[in-house]
Amino acid sequence: MDVAYRPFKREAVSGDNNSSRDLSETSGGGTPEEFLEESEKYFDFSFFHHDLDKVFPAEEEPIGDTGYTISGRTVWAMFRAFYQHYYPHLPIFTRDFLDPKKLMQNEEKRPLFWAICTVTSTHCAPELRVPLMSHTKSIIYESQQITQSTSITQCLVQILSLLVLCYWQPVHHSTKEDETWLHVGRATFLAMQLGLHSSCTWLSDYYLYPINASEKRRTAISALVWSACFVISQMAGGMVGLPCLAPINRRIYRVLARVGEYQPSMVHFYEKLKLMHALRDAIDTLGNSSDTESGLVDPTSRGVVHSTVLNSFSHLATTIQTECRYTELVFLSGKILIHSFLLSPDTLAKDRRAVALPLSTVCIKTISLCHHTMDSNTVIHSIPVYFPRLCVFATLILFGLTVSDELSPEVDVTACRNAVSEAYQLFAKLTSEQTDLSSRAMTIIDGLQEMDTLGLLPQPVFHVQTRLGANGFFSLFLSFKRFQAQHGEIIPPERTISNLLNSVWDWDLQSLVNQPL
Repeated sequence: MDVAYRPFKREAVSGDNNSSRDLSETSGGGTPEEFLEESEKYFDFSFFHHDLDKVFPAEEEPIGDTGYTISGRTVWAMFRAFYQHYYPHLPIFTRDFLDPKKLMQNEEKRPLFWAICTVTSTHCAPELRVPLMSHTKSIIYESQQITQSTSITQCLVQILSLLVLCYWQPVHHSTKEDETWLHVGRATFLAMQLGLHSSCTWLSDYYLYPINASEKRRTAISALVWSACFVISQMAGGMVGLPCLAPINRRIYRVLARVGEYQPSMVHFYEKLKLMHALRDAIDTLGNSSDTESGLVDPTSRGVVHSTVLNSFSHLATTIQTECRYTELVFLSGKILIHSFLLSPDTLAKDRRAVALPLSTVCIKTISLCHHTMDSNTVIHSIPVYFPRLCVFATLILFGLTVSDELSPEVDVTACRNAVSEAYQLFAKLTSEQTDLSSRAMTIIDGLQEMDTLGLLPQPVFHVQTRLGANGFFSLFLSFKRFQAQHGEIIPPERTISNLLNSVWDWDLQSLVNQPL
């Protein structure tokens, strides 16, 4: 990740009278130094720098009943790739949960072993992707009966496995095959059964005696796992118009801040957590009203409430102390969702027109940042699925703004169309199979272009009303699905930049003609 790490300062948590006390004080005794010295060992991944023969056996390991095997050298390459490229996006694993030898030798931990192998297979062993995905899914389905009565280790492994599979989702070929929400919902439900959502409060409230280092460590791990459930649940829910199921307590910030003092990757995750928490508060403010039938804030005051919420959310950006493109993309995704509330058809016309330009600006910046991120020295397959989806989200909203009779006069149509063409080029670069996420995004753009040519796009373009801010995206998506149901698939015979000049409006793409996809 292209980040500039700077240790972030500890901060008081508003509304918490004990915010000046550190974790050890709220956990029954000890000093901060003792806690750090004890815990730092569990985030020591120096074994990844050792020789293969000293760490992992070289023999072949069968991949379930698929008839395929995986070599020790391939496994080692997968786990090293996961630590180097994937782990910084989700730094919640202790060394025991990233050591392939320990995971393989412990039957309870094998689901996580296979989950990590599955998400890294596209990068390290493409020929094993299908059998690994099939075997991992069968293991996950077989373990659906895990409950709070199962061992804590087995439950944590199950939760981590589900989070890995929905954060770096294996290739799927249709929306029906998308199991993101299924996985994160199951992980969140199981974590709540274990009580991980209260892991930062019960120690100080209910423990009668000073606790030992092992209990403190368990508390820190519980906080890490639960924070991941919240972040991924909020990310997944916002894109599909479903509510985040995971509550969050601000005391968890102190645990992450402490881990971040010696784990640089945690800094960026900590900031994503704060942004997602603020976004949830914003969504609850704009879309959780009992005074209207739709559940949205009353249209007469929606514009004012939107401005207040947006200013509060934007102010949070000033507290971000690291330079990370992914953190900035999370921030931009929040602004897109907040702005999208004003695209609701019952919003006052003046408020809807007023939001068109700032929304288009944020979407253009999002697409540009996604493109620059993918073009950097990044292992593309290590990028969480949330960010390509965000690019699709922004692209469809821009398309809608340019073809809307009401809103197109308010935006720079040329800039919007060029941004959509830039996104189209990005999807072409990311496409690995004919019907994967990026390829389907290109199909939607082709279909919407055909609908616009035939005059079949409904007016107003943004006709869907949702309490979660996803109405801008779903208005275009549902219009396309209706068109697709009537006219079949829209798949050009060959997708090239040259064809794009004739198939996607009359955009200014001459500078892209000679660029390879």
